[in-house]
Amino acid sequence: MNAATPNLLEGAGGLFGLFLTLILLALLWVALLSLTRDLWRIVFLYETRRAPTLGFGSAIAIGVYILAGITLGAKHYVAMMFTVAALGPWLLVKSVSLYAWWRDGPEVRQAAMEIRSVEAARMRETLPRIDQKLPWRGYLFDVERAVRRGRYEPPPI
Repeated sequence: MNAATPNLLEGAGGLFGLFLTLILLALLWVALLSLTRDLWRIVFLYETRRAPTLGFGSAIAIGVYILAGITLGAKHYVAMMFTVAALGPWLLVKSVSLYAWWRDGPEVRQAAMEIRSVEAARMRETLPRIDQKLPWRGYLFDVERAVRRGRYEPPPI
């Protein structure tokens, strides 16, 4: 066979390399968003929803670390820790938000939706619906604002 003509194995290797590159770029994008957007939310989650944050956080950290160890090998512990630090906050925020959405009653969802509706109208964003299946991105913040608004007592005049 001529050295200039590619064979099927080289073509498949190129496609596999392209596939791995796209996967790596997606993981780097999630890592960047996780480190810049979701990492600081862990403190808020811990203060407002302590038990699910500790439980889900521990399970996610151990699970991602084990999967990274199986995938990358035990020699690459720095890459394993980077994977936990990059994917952990994103997975934690998503899982605790989903847990809170399923756990909260309709009156809590309604109060949070009223606050989000005012904010969405002010910011010209799409309005949430009470019948949607998944929580919106700032659901936990809106729930906390609704709780604090319900507890607020104006000072006597």
